[in-house]
Amino acid sequence: DAPFVLNAGACSRVHFEYSGYYTYTFNYNAATGTYDANIKLGFPADLRDYGIGAKIIVSLGVGKLRLMTNNPKKITGLKGFGLEVSEVVPIEMEANDYNRRYLRTKRDRFGHILSKVDGKEEGK
Repeated sequence: DAPFVLNAGACSRVHFEYSGYYTYTFNYNAATGTYDANIKLGFPADLRDYGIGAKIIVSLGVGKLRLMTNNPKKITGLKGFGLEVSEVVPIEMEANDYNRRYLRTKRDRFGHILSKVDGKEEGK
């Protein structure tokens, strides 16, 4: 979902607010296949390491940040490097026939906070 999320507004939000840094570490995977393969091999479901992104942010002199993410593990990962997350700003796009299965996997198996996967916001 990452390339779509970029187009859904992450870059433009940083630009619109006239401040901030945008860091992104690209780790493409087909979520369902990656999850199943990691579990079958005896690994944790999500092996991503957020250290590189955190080190970039720290090297820029940032200590406190608003984090644009749908992944609660990123919050924990950044806090582990001494960064304070003052606000979590969700970046979400509408699900469609091409990404719905992938987004459901991210929500249901990886714990991402996604409310529009089934075509409408949850609770509405």
